[in-house]
Amino acid sequence: MKTISTVVLLAAGTVLASGCGSHAASQAAAAAPATTAASCHDQYQDWKNGPVHAEVKKLVAALKSVQSAGAAEDISLTESGLKRVGKVAHQLQSYPIPACADPAGDWGKVLARLRAAGDNVGSMSGLLGLVAAEAPLKKVKPLLGKLGAEVKHSTGQSAPTS
Repeated sequence: MKTISTVVLLAAGTVLASGCGSHAASQAAAAAPATTAASCHDQYQDWKNGPVHAEVKKLVAALKSVQSAGAAEDISLTESGLKRVGKVAHQLQSYPIPACADPAGDWGKVLARLRAAGDNVGSMSGLLGLVAAEAPLKKVKPLLGKLGAEVKHSTGQSAPTS
């Protein structure tokens, strides 16, 4: 369960850094007249501060609950938390990052892994479910690293960190 907690904590930190921002900033950007095509930086800012913001908060809360349950070695709470992570990851797939900021589609891959972890934990009960959830979670950390590098390169913003 330590691996699950570590990956979940990393994912929570990265999602916070990449998906949450000031809602006021997006409102100010929306009020500015558009004279040219938005830069990748602006597109990413608009995405980050737009409707995805509320869903990312839900994902972060679910990830933190999994991390707490894992630290407490509470299998039942970890299972329910991972199921919630999977459901929120599914909802977040409706809010793709602008392609210019994520040309490899790593955001979608991260969400697919989180969704698979939620699905896997629901396919078996107890420790077997957690072991099944761990497999897709192991691939989240490298994807988050790639995503952070892509966002930094494409938008000029700092890479998301935990």
